[in-house]
Amino acid sequence: PTNLVQVISSKCLQSITLVWTGREYGSTSNALHTLFTSIASFSDSLRTCDIRISCRNHEPCPATHTLSPLFKLSPIALRSLELSDISLQLGNDDFKLILTSFPAVEVLRLGHRNTHTGAILPSALKAVVDACPKLRELGVRIRGDSDDPLLVTDVGSHPVMELAELTHFEIKDVDRLAQFVLRIFPHIRPYYDGEEDVLQQRIAELKTVRKN
Repeated sequence: PTNLVQVISSKCLQSITLVWTGREYGSTSNALHTLFTSIASFSDSLRTCDIRISCRNHEPCPATHTLSPLFKLSPIALRSLELSDISLQLGNDDFKLILTSFPAVEVLRLGHRNTHTGAILPSALKAVVDACPKLRELGVRIRGDSDDPLLVTDVGSHPVMELAELTHFEIKDVDRLAQFVLRIFPHIRPYYDGEEDVLQQRIAELKTVRKN
């Protein structure tokens, strides 16, 4: 993919839609960093950027390092970044930095379908409310921490979030988490990918109760 990007003149490119698919890629971290560096060379002219990459990698990619070239783009340029199957070393600080770097992003998926991807605490979702008012779709892995005081605190609500694909593990109190998710994302619809999910089921139940 980097070769395709490099043949375009960086002086005139205003919009790019990149789709990269493949079943496996051994050196994904270096490949992605190189690809994103090429895209960043268009920062002076690029106004809209949509990226969707679907392949699995052997070793987890450091999220901040891998995505750092894209931080050079105009804050409003990146509209969607979908890395659903990529394994990312992702933590709370990485997640917050990514959100603040892309305040106009509308679709953001960060390795949530790969079980080797790092997980954030549920309370880190507050950063979505603070940093990305246009975000409509989010995919991220979360891990449980039922003692987190933010789960019972009013942290505001997001105006437009429609779909939250929250793959999860070590969740001790599903009901508490579902209520928290609905408080910050009141407009989301339950998400199903063909498998039973206790969190999405509880979200659906709570939304039904509220309608009645």
